Amino acid sequence: MTGLGSSPAQPFSKPLPRVLELVITDSVTQQPTPARVRLRDAAGRDYAPAGAVEVPIGPDRWFITEGTVRLGVPAGRMDLRVERGTEYEPVCKTIEAGPGPVSFELLRRA
Repeated sequence: MTGLGSSPAQPFSKPLPRVLELVITDSVTQQPTPARVRLRDAAGRDYAPAGAVEVPIGPDRWFITEGTVRLGVPAGRMDLRVERGTEYEPVCKTIEAGPGPVSFELLRRA
């Protein structure tokens, strides 16, 4: 199913040139924390790991992670958005898969 020019999330079902590892931690506990993730390439395609729970929100395709996830992605820059409830600030970054994991903290609001 597609909507408003967006395609469904691309599962890790065929070899892609890069492997991206995301590590999402809570800024207080410093432990991996569950979150909702949208990972989009420059062509507007969203990506999700195989078997992940997907959450379609309008034209966007999000997936749920327990805090650490690996998935195949195309070469190039990707837009990443991570959310976890209203008590956390959303994270919006432009990233590129490289030799190591992409790590960041979800900051709790004061």
